[in-house]
Amino acid sequence: VIDLSFNNLHGVMHQSHFPGLQILKVLSLSGTSISIIVNSSWVPPFNLEEIELASCQLGPKFPAWLRWQQNVSNLDISNTGISDMLPDWFWQVFSSVENLNMKNNQIRGVLPPRMESMRITTLVLGSNQFSGPIPIMLPINLTVLDLSRNNISGPLPVNFGALLGLEILLLFENAISGMIP
Repeated sequence: VIDLSFNNLHGVMHQSHFPGLQILKVLSLSGTSISIIVNSSWVPPFNLEEIELASCQLGPKFPAWLRWQQNVSNLDISNTGISDMLPDWFWQVFSSVENLNMKNNQIRGVLPPRMESMRITTLVLGSNQFSGPIPIMLPINLTVLDLSRNNISGPLPVNFGALLGLEILLLFENAISGMIP
């Protein structure tokens, strides 16, 4: 575990900071001013379970090294200066993530058409540039869905009634149309 979160730390971390960390499972740098700058072809020596990098500087490109993190249950890359298209591999790699927070970036892309097989309980994508419709099938265990301040369009999915555990639904400032199911 590396947890340096919510300190007055700044500076740059490079891939040279991470060799020998093969058993690292948690990387928590949220609330710092650390920039993570690594080569786009870098393959990390670790396979993280928790990645908490809120308010770090990761962008403007989407961090390609995340592709190799296949056991993540908690991913928070909110407010990290990413201004890029969501990579094609993203939804497959993070299909078993439980908590996903990417708010306050400029990430472009669309949500997958069906998400019912995903384990996501908290999906926070507010204040980005996601477009297209809300998936017709959402994860059944979803408790938080924040798609606010994006470019989401089209109707609301008819299965909102099946989301019995949904506690927070934020869809404001989009282009959603049609009837409320």
